[in-house]
Amino acid sequence: SRMTQLYLSIRPSHHFSIRWFGSHLAEFLAAYEDYRDSPWLAELAAWDWKIAAAFDAIDAELLTAGALAQIAPEEWSTLNFTPHPSAQRIEVATNIVAIVKALANEATPPQPSQLDAPANWLIWRQALTVRYRSLDAIEAGALNALMNGATFGEICETLAEHIAADDVPMRAVALLQQWIADECIAEIKIP
Repeated sequence: SRMTQLYLSIRPSHHFSIRWFGSHLAEFLAAYEDYRDSPWLAELAAWDWKIAAAFDAIDAELLTAGALAQIAPEEWSTLNFTPHPSAQRIEVATNIVAIVKALANEATPPQPSQLDAPANWLIWRQALTVRYRSLDAIEAGALNALMNGATFGEICETLAEHIAADDVPMRAVALLQQWIADECIAEIKIP
């Protein structure tokens, strides 16, 4: 296709495997004049790349809720968590997830459109199945903090910017339990 030829001329492949050929496709579609007026194309390419990355990610041990029970209360604020290698985050401003869902169900996809507000998504792999779910802004901020190496105390500070201080501990623990249940955390790092 013309798009493939243009992409290849701008971003020639430097890998022996075709798997990595599309690594810059989303950025190309967002920037190139023929495609940048259709932002859903770039988001669809980015979504597809994240799905592939989640599927291809190396296996890692998973953190269990039982492991948390072994941590002394005074250590909690300085804990770091290692995300599972398959855990991916993406924010989209178009309805590409509805399009992807419709196509997966062999239904007619909706017309591409802008969302009223950007939507945050978590993509990850459980066993051999890639999963995804939406995140509210509070969870997205906390998960971003975790994925960027924040301590549990710093994650709590992120939450405190959005919810009442009295609600922070319970919300932080609930989110942590959800991420463990989703199999998105590989390990705890205790300083």
